[in-house]
Amino acid sequence: MKINNKVIMRSLPMVAAVLGKQYGVKVEVGGTAAYTDGNTIHLPSIDLEKQPDVLNLIRSYCDHESAHIRHTDFNYLKSQNLSQLAMSLFNFIEDWRVENELVKQFPGCRHNFNWLIKHHFAGDIKVTDQPEEIINYVLYTVRHWDVQDLKDNRQKIAAIVEKQLPGLTSKVNTIIDICKQKCQSTVDAVYFAKRIVELLKALSEEHTKQQQKQSKKKLQGDYTGAFKNEDKQENKRAIYSSSIKKMINNPSGRIVKDMERMTQGQLNQSAQNSSVRDTVAVEGSKHTTALRKCDIDYVKRSSIALHTRLQSLLQSSKLKRRRPARHGRLNPSRLYKIDTDSKLFLRNEQSVGINTSIHILVDTSGSMRRRIELASQSCYAIADSLSKINGVSVAVSSFPANADENKAALGNICPTIYPLLKHGEKVHTNFSMKATGTTPMGASIWWAIQQDLLREESRKIIIIITDGQPDEMQNTVNAINKGRELGLEFYGIGIVDPTIERILGKNSE
Repeated sequence: MKINNKVIMRSLPMVAAVLGKQYGVKVEVGGTAAYTDGNTIHLPSIDLEKQPDVLNLIRSYCDHESAHIRHTDFNYLKSQNLSQLAMSLFNFIEDWRVENELVKQFPGCRHNFNWLIKHHFAGDIKVTDQPEEIINYVLYTVRHWDVQDLKDNRQKIAAIVEKQLPGLTSKVNTIIDICKQKCQSTVDAVYFAKRIVELLKALSEEHTKQQQKQSKKKLQGDYTGAFKNEDKQENKRAIYSSSIKKMINNPSGRIVKDMERMTQGQLNQSAQNSSVRDTVAVEGSKHTTALRKCDIDYVKRSSIALHTRLQSLLQSSKLKRRRPARHGRLNPSRLYKIDTDSKLFLRNEQSVGINTSIHILVDTSGSMRRRIELASQSCYAIADSLSKINGVSVAVSSFPANADENKAALGNICPTIYPLLKHGEKVHTNFSMKATGTTPMGASIWWAIQQDLLREESRKIIIIITDGQPDEMQNTVNAINKGRELGLEFYGIGIVDPTIERILGKNSE
């Protein structure tokens, strides 16, 4: 099945799936906040159909956070217990380091990183005479290494800092230049951040001593008018140094926002402006046990004809190897036959066969209590029959997962789902489970689409088994519509309740 990239890029859950697979990280979607916990990237729910410009922000943010997940040693960082100032400086240095590490593996990321840097830092800026500008100077210097467009803003900040404390930027540059050459790990980034803090502490203490010396001269009468201008300048420096000292000892709040926090803020604002709340389920746990032997025997007796019927229903086009033909793609290896054979091209042929992935989503919410045994047996019967057909890959997942986890997830990101049987796994008998919790159907469908979309099968089917109405109808409809745009097929089995028929129409029973 050919994937329509334009359709993917208009859907945040699909963008998350593609980026997660590309970088080998987990990307979850839901809620109104963007953040990373060191293992997973969480994106807020944003309607990309109405806010297409946010896509660049999302792609760049995922690139940035993937770089941290892959290359930042969070355990070491946590052990250092850095001050707020040191943490800000560390973030500037580490952001630059991990981004360039990711670019080595994925060169295309460079474009996204440069776009994000320009987006946040290349515009017109207002520079103040506050001590935080020295921290901004470090930020703009590090970012200037990759994006030369920041040169003017960096010089603007440097001019103000030099006016307050002449020579300070050159001393900072000495450390940063070494950092650029030798920073190769999180340990190194922490080291250079601490070096800059130590430099600022030393300068602050030096000016404090000079101020004390001037005061002592006044008291001793060893102070003439010739030193008045110098004294004024020294007083200004002393005040600025005192402000730096307060900044160093600041126990709370970030000194300067880094690129990550700025991007998160913009994504969160976009989420607040989105009326659509497409959420994607996250995997949770669920207690399951093996079906009883008598149930397994009963299922197998009742489904003898199922295998044959399913095989005939699942015929699909299967790509065969390229063969010589009179038109198609030129085959250079056959050009020597140009005088004797007209079949100088290669052509892909298709034959009727089975090349299908099937994902069964079974509702195990509290309302299924009286029917959960039948649903469990039915899922096992279908999975067992499908697994015996060459060219079919089957998966079975239940929603929701553990009730307690589900409640916690509903308050944070999204409902949870439990994979009973994953694609490629041998069919087992652990299908017996309890019915409990809500009905996060839409979030579960989004999750299933993410799992199946990038698979190689030419035909992809999702079967929904449910006895009621989903928690969020709009989320469910959005997921199915987007899945259909991407070429997936959806079928539903309603148990007693006709809701699934209203959602899927003729593709339900």
